[in-house]
Amino acid sequence: DLVLRPGARIDLFARAPAGARLHLAPGPDALVLTIAHDGVAERDLPIQDADIDLGIDADTPFRLRLAVPPGSGTVRLASLDLAGRAPRAVAPAPVRRRTSVLLYVADTLRADALGTYGYDRPTSPHIDALSRRGITFETTVAASSWTRPSTATLLTGLPPPEHGALTLRDPIRPGVARVAEAFRGAGFATGGFVTNVNVADQFGFGDGFDVYQYLPEDVARRGVHAPADDLHAAALAWLDQQHDGPVFLYLHATDTHAPYEPAPETAARFVPPGLTPTFGPDVSLRDIAAAIDRVTPDDVRTLRGRYDAEVADLDGAVGRLITALRKRGVWDDLVVIFVADHGEEFFEHGGLEHGATLYREVLHVPLIVRLPHDAGAGGRVTALSRHVDVAPTMLALAGVVPPTSLPGRILVDADGTPTSAPPLEAIAETYLGRHRLQALVTEREKVVIDGRDGSLRVYDLGANPGETTDRSIDHPILAGYARQTLDATKHTFAWAGGGVPGRAPALDPATAERLEALGYLNE
Repeated sequence: DLVLRPGARIDLFARAPAGARLHLAPGPDALVLTIAHDGVAERDLPIQDADIDLGIDADTPFRLRLAVPPGSGTVRLASLDLAGRAPRAVAPAPVRRRTSVLLYVADTLRADALGTYGYDRPTSPHIDALSRRGITFETTVAASSWTRPSTATLLTGLPPPEHGALTLRDPIRPGVARVAEAFRGAGFATGGFVTNVNVADQFGFGDGFDVYQYLPEDVARRGVHAPADDLHAAALAWLDQQHDGPVFLYLHATDTHAPYEPAPETAARFVPPGLTPTFGPDVSLRDIAAAIDRVTPDDVRTLRGRYDAEVADLDGAVGRLITALRKRGVWDDLVVIFVADHGEEFFEHGGLEHGATLYREVLHVPLIVRLPHDAGAGGRVTALSRHVDVAPTMLALAGVVPPTSLPGRILVDADGTPTSAPPLEAIAETYLGRHRLQALVTEREKVVIDGRDGSLRVYDLGANPGETTDRSIDHPILAGYARQTLDATKHTFAWAGGGVPGRAPALDPATAERLEALGYLNE
């Protein structure tokens, strides 16, 4: 029961389903019921009937206010529920045989660094060709703005507070089911090959894989990370040993992560000539970030040019991998999921790297689904998609029934047809270092809440895609809806400034050194 005493007032926020109706039991006379949504004045709702038509458009966030005037009697509600028509879902056609899957995660690759997402520099001819052979999702929101929580979402299908890999010390929570386990249980050979310490086996990422190989960072190596060609060679050697049955292969390439050290000949193509940066090539990105007030436009152009060159180097390696898979005769029947864990900042909001914010430059990531024999080739989906949608999509396309517990949606059928209504919103978060941020993203707006001071900002993505102007004063109902939604999903311990007590092991010196080399221990 819900009991409201005289003078009490409760605000409840929700997103309206189609044909939204409110059911009250009973409908007491003393209760004052009002509804409001952004841009429309608050209005009273009649409560003579226990079944109330809200008269509000589908998908609109609204505030329902329940109040009892002073001097009235106590109000007791036995039930209060919102009903409406659910969006029509299309069941995917069953895949009649097991199909091998390649999940390729490109670390730190922002979507707008690729030609297929509108970039005007020739960074990605091979990835663009993959896009033309597949279905490209134009509005994919990452689960986080740094590697461990985002990649854990890709490999579990769960949002960060549920899989638990939230902070630098947190592994995937023991007992959380992995996609690799579902593949292996269905008879797939499972192999994982990674080049980022954040997804090393010690953090629980190897569970479910027959073989899981981490190619460690080396500070003496140009670029620190094992290059994609070495990653691919290790994976292909494993693949050559798999003679029967389907495979699930997860590759994690970290070439585009700082420090930006592309091949010199590639750098010469992408770093504009004639620049006079404040910081020379031997100054680390960490030191540049520490002196952010001295960064000039030429510094940013230099860094972005070197990043673009790394994207081009990765793209070349992806092209060579596709050629190798073709030669082995496995390409035609392969499902390929190409996705990034997060993007990268280049001073769009006064910062560099990633993990510290939830702006578009770090959350908008590429997602390309290439189906066997190029089914659905050239398709482009503008509707919202999310990291949590990747796991059920991979399983379904491979002929494995996804667990019903997964919150994500199957994005496409085996012929490339979208199989369900797109999500209305995505949630992203970061608990890296001192940063505590959550974001609620729709196709039209973004709301960001800062856990350090409780501040909230609303961005109109249509009018202000660069996310520079706070419009929270114009969207009080959306702001309230976002606070209620995000408060219900955040992880209490991480939001308060730490990991989950008693669960996270101490970082060993070698791991700490590699994380420091990546800039993660400098927050």
